[in-house]
Amino acid sequence: MFLLKDSKKGLIWCAMLALAVSFMSGCVVSQSTTGVPKTFKVTTSDKYPLETDVELSYWLALPTGVAAYSNSMNNILLKEHLEEKTGVGIRFVHPPIGQTAEAFGLMIASGDLPDIIEYGWLTYPGGPEKAINEGIITSLNEYIDTISPNFEKVLAERPDIDRQVKTEEGSYFSYPFLTNGGIQATSMGFIIRQDLLDKAGLQAPVTLEEWDTVLRAFKSMGVEVPLSLRLDGYNLKEVSPFTGLFSVYSDYYVEDGVVKYGPYEKNYEAWVRQMSKWYKDGLLDNDFASIDSTRLTSLVVNGQVGSTYCYAGSELGMWLPVIKEKNSEFIYRPIQYPSVSRSAKPMIGQKKLSILNICSAISAKCENKEVAVRFLDYGYSEEGGMLYNFGKEGVSYVMNDGEPVYTDAIMDVNSNGGLSIGQAMSKYIRGSYYGPFVQDLRYVLQYMQEKTQKDALYLWSDTEMDKYLLPFLTLSEADNKQYSKIMQDADTYKQEKLFKFISGTEDLGSFPNYYSELKNMGIEDAIALRQKAYDAYLANK
Repeated sequence: MFLLKDSKKGLIWCAMLALAVSFMSGCVVSQSTTGVPKTFKVTTSDKYPLETDVELSYWLALPTGVAAYSNSMNNILLKEHLEEKTGVGIRFVHPPIGQTAEAFGLMIASGDLPDIIEYGWLTYPGGPEKAINEGIITSLNEYIDTISPNFEKVLAERPDIDRQVKTEEGSYFSYPFLTNGGIQATSMGFIIRQDLLDKAGLQAPVTLEEWDTVLRAFKSMGVEVPLSLRLDGYNLKEVSPFTGLFSVYSDYYVEDGVVKYGPYEKNYEAWVRQMSKWYKDGLLDNDFASIDSTRLTSLVVNGQVGSTYCYAGSELGMWLPVIKEKNSEFIYRPIQYPSVSRSAKPMIGQKKLSILNICSAISAKCENKEVAVRFLDYGYSEEGGMLYNFGKEGVSYVMNDGEPVYTDAIMDVNSNGGLSIGQAMSKYIRGSYYGPFVQDLRYVLQYMQEKTQKDALYLWSDTEMDKYLLPFLTLSEADNKQYSKIMQDADTYKQEKLFKFISGTEDLGSFPNYYSELKNMGIEDAIALRQKAYDAYLANK
């Protein structure tokens, strides 16, 4: 059982009354993180495994690694090991692959909810506070205060995380996937064919002028695609390729305390014009609007692309062995993000927050909320962290000089059933695909087998992006409703115009109309709402 916590804000007589009630009722009384005294009857032990026969249903998208060999996480050893360690039965439920958002909407509308729902709760229409008010998910304040010591410790040690896992109204709504920043926050960046640079007598480009020179050299050498960029909504926001050369970001960002929306900034036009020029001159991939990972893989391993950006793990890690085996004359190496000068650190680079939007909430319909809290809290314990990151000792890892080292069950293709490392990992751990725990750096360094991959992460993470990255901001229900309506239209319009401007199907001279239309859609109101939320975030430091 847990002991009574000190009251944080209550008056002395309230604390005395609460204490008296706790003695009479057998309840644990605490001052909740919202400042409202609540009682919660604790019926479970704070030790694992719990003595319970409860089985929890857990809804989440089937990870791509698991999908390579199974149609459900109920068939993998991670489930067995989690049940063994926590004492809690788990039944995973997955939406159809590629239909997560649609299935989520249907599930919410039906009212037939599982116990735990892992989803991007900040994207919920009206925000997570509305989900709480509508009886979809549970406010976790009293549970964190009383029976979630491991997660509560994380929040106490990392106030930046604490501010991002609760709504503007102060409600904690989920258990998130966390990292410790650094190279764990970066997974994508640029690579280039070093053999072509050597042949042309050029060094790796940094500035816009150098990039232009290199790309034109590649074209003159007969390279089919000098530069390939994925500029769809997701990838554009993740990497924001070359926008830093024009002092702008492709999405919302903050600069000197002022929230900005990059596609509404004046410098955005200069970036679009540069992309359009490279497209017109045959330097940018003709299929930039529709390129997918399959086509990009083919271009890279066959040496048809001079430079692109990619994931260090799932893409570069897969390409390098194939290239070595089939086309060893092609030498791809990572290069830093573009910068305004060789002496300046890149303004923009791909970097995620230490907390991700995909997080685990407890359904309001869950009949065993206490057990669900205990189960989710386990991931933030030392033992839980080891299980989620490395699996079961003696099975998926062994200790070597005090450090966990993955076994052949993961690392050896002849022992793991012919799977990639990421796929093999997914049998035993969640280190590579989110979950309620803190990702371990030692997982990352083993997942990246090639030295080139590790070098890439250190190189790509060396940017000024931390200065401009907005934290997760939760808006009030009313503000979120207004913001979502504006951005749904604005994002669609922005993306359509971007493709048209770059491809030349719309004249660049109409850019003033583009800005005017965004303004008419209410983009300035949306920016103001984000500014309001950011100011509130700062006020809670």
